[in-house]
Amino acid sequence: MSDIIAQAASGDITAFAALYEKVYKKMYCAAYYTLVSEGEAIEAVKSAANGTFSEMSSCKNQRDFEALFLKKLSDRIIKYFRTYRNNSPVNEGKTNYIKAQMQRLTDAEKLAVTYSALFNIDEGEISEITGLAEDVVKKKLESGQKKLFAKL
Repeated sequence: MSDIIAQAASGDITAFAALYEKVYKKMYCAAYYTLVSEGEAIEAVKSAANGTFSEMSSCKNQRDFEALFLKKLSDRIIKYFRTYRNNSPVNEGKTNYIKAQMQRLTDAEKLAVTYSALFNIDEGEISEITGLAEDVVKKKLESGQKKLFAKL
């Protein structure tokens, strides 16, 4: 695995594509369940992939790659959250029940719940990726899970 990381870090797009193939479903799900529309989710993942590829030289292993990708995705998701505050988001179609429940959570709750569930990472890692304080992440994870479990 480290060979493919080294190849991608040196700019090999084929190696990067192989790494991307292993994580894109989780990244898309993270974007899909936190953002309002499918189009936004697709754009966020594409943008995060581009940013990750341009900074691959900092990655030494698979975990570094995933953390960098998730950080880039988080940055993009947070930008969408900021635009939602200024404008009403447009939903592109019918949302499923889980996504509808996710949209009722606060921004921080969405990120904490999604990252914990999809990537099985702890509050400290979520804090590093999102820039939220660890105690805030813990509280938002607990409150978000409580709200979701009450409705599911």
